[in-house]
Amino acid sequence: MNLHKAQHLHFIGIGGIGISAIAKWALEQGKQVSGSDLKENVTTQWLAAHGARVHIGTHKAENVPAGCDMVVHTVSVHPGNPEYDIATERALPIATYPQALNVLLAGKQGIAVAGTHGKSTTTALLAYILVEAQRDPTVVVGTRVRLFGDTNERLGKGPDLLIEADEYNQGILLYQPQHAVVLNVDHEHVDIYPTLADLQHAFQTFVSHVPTSGTVTLNAEDASTLLLQQVSRAPVRTFGLQAGDLRASDSKTITGGQSFSVSGLYNGPLTTQLYGEHNVRNILAALCVAQALHIPFDVCQKAVAAFPGTWRRFENRGTWKGATIIDDYAHHPTEIQATLQATRQAFPHQRIICVFQPHLHSRTLAFAKQFSAVLALADVCIVLEVYDVDGRSENTHMSSKTIAQAIGPNAQFVENVQAAVEHVAQIVQPGDIILTLGAGDITTFFDLAIKNIPKR
Repeated sequence: MNLHKAQHLHFIGIGGIGISAIAKWALEQGKQVSGSDLKENVTTQWLAAHGARVHIGTHKAENVPAGCDMVVHTVSVHPGNPEYDIATERALPIATYPQALNVLLAGKQGIAVAGTHGKSTTTALLAYILVEAQRDPTVVVGTRVRLFGDTNERLGKGPDLLIEADEYNQGILLYQPQHAVVLNVDHEHVDIYPTLADLQHAFQTFVSHVPTSGTVTLNAEDASTLLLQQVSRAPVRTFGLQAGDLRASDSKTITGGQSFSVSGLYNGPLTTQLYGEHNVRNILAALCVAQALHIPFDVCQKAVAAFPGTWRRFENRGTWKGATIIDDYAHHPTEIQATLQATRQAFPHQRIICVFQPHLHSRTLAFAKQFSAVLALADVCIVLEVYDVDGRSENTHMSSKTIAQAIGPNAQFVENVQAAVEHVAQIVQPGDIILTLGAGDITTFFDLAIKNIPKR
C-alpha cells in the first residue's frame, strides 16, 4: 500500500502546516480523509469544511477509523501515541510527513526549496512564477498562500511538483528533487543538530541526491551554503547581492515595496511588494530556478511584482489604537534581525514595538545572547515566556526573562500573549508599528487586541 493507492488516509497531527497539505491533496484526489489534532485552528476548520473528519483533543485509538488503510503522522508523533499504536497493531502502512511528501515527488519534476531561513516565501514566490508561466504546478508549502485560496497546497496537472523542504528532524535527507535550492545554512534546530557541522551534513546529503540532469541553486554569499557545491553532481548556479551567477543591484525603497535590477542569468529591472535584503535574495533564488526551466524574464517580472507575500511573513494584520500590527514567523536571531531591518525600511520614521515569543527552550538557551542583541534593534521590546509546544517534550528549560533583562530598560518581560496585549495597550501611540514575532500562539495577539481592548 502506498499514498497513491490508499483510499482512506488518517493523519495524526492533521492541523500541522506541512502535513495538512498532504491531507488537502488527498481530499482533492477523492480519498476519504480523517485526522486528529490537539487543538483546533483555521487549517483543521478548512479541512473539516471540505470533507475531512477531524477529531480535536487528546489522541485516542478510536479516532482511527476501521476502514482506514494508511496513516500519516507528523514527525513529533512516536510509538506510545495511541493512534500510532493502534495503526501498528492493525499492521497499517505508516508514513511520516516527509516520507509521504517524498512519495509525491516520485514521478514528477521535483523542485525543492531548502535552507534555514526563507523557504516558505521563496517556495510561494516560485509557485507564482510557475503559475504565471502556465506550467500548472502542484505545490506543497509551509504557509498559507493567497493564490491557493489561502491554503498551503495547490494541485496542478503540469509536470512540476514544488515543495518546501524542511530540515527539521532530518526529513530533508529523503528528498530527491530534480532541482534543489539551498538559501542559507545557519545553525538551527539545536535539539536535532547539536552543531552546525551536523546541519551541514544533512544539507550535503540533500544536495547529493540531485541528479546530473538537474540543477542546484546556492547562495554565493553564505560560506556554509557555498560549500555544498563540492558534493553536487548537478550543475550549480549561484545568487547574491554582489556575487553569483545572478546578482542584484540598485535597490530602492518605493511605495509599497522595493525595486532593484538583476544581472547575469537574467538582466533587467524588478519591483516587489516585499521588503528587506533577505527577500531580494529569496527572489534571486527563485529566478535561478525559473531560468533553469527556461521561463522568460518578462513572465518572472509579472509574477514577482504581483506576489503579495504569505501568511505570517511580514503580514499586515491591521490597526489597533492607531498603530499598525505586523505579524511575522521569525523565531531565530537571524530571522528577527532581517525582519526588524525590513520594518525599518518599510517604516523609517515610526517607533517599533517588538513583541517576541521565544519558541522551544533548547533554541532559547542556545541563542540567548543573539536574541538579546537583535531584539535591541527595536525601540521597545516585549519578551514573552518561552512557548511550550504541545506534544513535544524537552530536556532543557529556561525562562526568557533573562533575555529581557539583557536587552535593558527598553524591554519588558511578560508571561503570555494576553499579558503582552495589556502591556502594549499602556504604551502604544498612534503611528507606532507593533511587530509580533514567533512561532507559537503569538499569532493570537491581534485577535485578542481588537476583541477586548484593555482600558488605559
